[in-house]
Amino acid sequence: MTNHPLFDTEFYLSSLAGAAVSAPLRHFRREGDAEGRDPSPYFSTTFYKTRYPDWADQGAPTAMDDYLRRLTRGEERQPHPLFVPDEYRALNPDLAGLADPLLLHFIRHGDREGRAPSHGFDPVFYARAYLPLETGQAFRHYVTHGAQAGFLPRPEPKDAAQSAEAMRAALPDGRVVVMVAHDARKAGAPILLRNLSLALRERGWSPVFLLDQAGPLLPEFRALGPCFIIAEGWDVPGLAQGIPPEVTVLLNSVETARFAPDLLSGDRVGALLVHEMAAHVEARDLGAALRGAEAAGARIVASFPAVADGLAPMLNAPTTIIRPGIAVQPAGLAARRAVRDRIGGGPVFLGAGHADHRKGFDLFLDAARAIQAQCLEARFVWLGALTGWAQELAAAAPDLDLILPGFVEDAPAWYAQADVYLLTSRQDPGPATVLDAAFCGTPFVGYRSDLGILDLAKPAGTFITPGDQDAYVRAALETLEAWPPARRRMLRKMAAEQGGFAPYVDQIEALLT
Repeated sequence: MTNHPLFDTEFYLSSLAGAAVSAPLRHFRREGDAEGRDPSPYFSTTFYKTRYPDWADQGAPTAMDDYLRRLTRGEERQPHPLFVPDEYRALNPDLAGLADPLLLHFIRHGDREGRAPSHGFDPVFYARAYLPLETGQAFRHYVTHGAQAGFLPRPEPKDAAQSAEAMRAALPDGRVVVMVAHDARKAGAPILLRNLSLALRERGWSPVFLLDQAGPLLPEFRALGPCFIIAEGWDVPGLAQGIPPEVTVLLNSVETARFAPDLLSGDRVGALLVHEMAAHVEARDLGAALRGAEAAGARIVASFPAVADGLAPMLNAPTTIIRPGIAVQPAGLAARRAVRDRIGGGPVFLGAGHADHRKGFDLFLDAARAIQAQCLEARFVWLGALTGWAQELAAAAPDLDLILPGFVEDAPAWYAQADVYLLTSRQDPGPATVLDAAFCGTPFVGYRSDLGILDLAKPAGTFITPGDQDAYVRAALETLEAWPPARRRMLRKMAAEQGGFAPYVDQIEALLT
């Protein structure tokens, strides 16, 4: 019984708020069940006892034990309000003739496979709306995190009138600006919008957020202003009806361009901040949406000259260029020491970003192997979430002294401890991480790929012809010697002077008035 999938030791212990329990299953049978605690995310003790008041009639010590005993006799009761055996069978006809009990199949396979446990839970919607990339088991996430965060198990469509009324009720006092984002992931564009919203709020603005999808940054957005997650079922034209005509709309990322025609109806002023290169716009088939935003009256703002150049053939009017500023605070001494202790000694080569093919995580590992062959004491760090593809690549590189802390809030402390920033992006509108590294005095070596920051980044490092790994590795090793402390201090000063966040906010604020 201790290995039965219906009793999840880790889950149960988490419900005890840190209490020391040497025998979790025994504790559950003696105390937890009577207290209404659940043995697993997939079994609700309170629901089962309410639904089946005869649960103890046959001598079972807990609701879970009654459920399991009945399973052995072929009786499959409902273990959770969102898991309905008959509906699970009907929604997944390929499971006809399944020998295992349906709940056990869902625990072992179905949740990971994205199967719906009932009509009451939509895993496709939930994953799209709330889950970080590369995160599975939507049902488990909902039970352990989502329900408490107010996430919905399925969309709840609202009509235009309901959406308009909700918007009117949510509008704060003061100067309102509606900020539109594709999602709330811990990635470049959402982080920029968070920082921009925080700065605008400090200047007296009251942001309201329309997020197509949610993500890990949602609590931070909610702390800054009301949030509407469009995927939950809000009617966008209805939301627009609830926004006063004098309120400006700021759309962040070309992924939000499709909302511009609804949000910018009438005389409302709006701008679309485009951070993506033309290749991304074309690959995502977003050209029509971009042109639709322009036709709706959105002022198109490109992050870098290269972005503007790529967009020019798609648009009728020239774009405005406003380069994002750096909202990086210098790392404190304690943070730097903590990172240094974790990394240890040796030259540190660092990369950053959402580790996918576009960011060149494979190129980072290839360069790391070649660098390590010539510099045995070298350490390698990648900051940012790893895709499944990247996780497999990292697992296949046990020979590398590789540190993968994931997304970190104290990134400046990591940049400050790095000797060289390895830029391996194949296509990137910035990347802003080069500026972040420069702000901390860390030079870069990068491939001269489809990047938006090529000309701006020259003083901060070295570009190499794509594909020339030997030259890339030589440049990375030479950078160790070519950038003494005095030169790094000059780099920090230059980055602070040219990439401050306040001037960026000034220019964005001018769009709002």
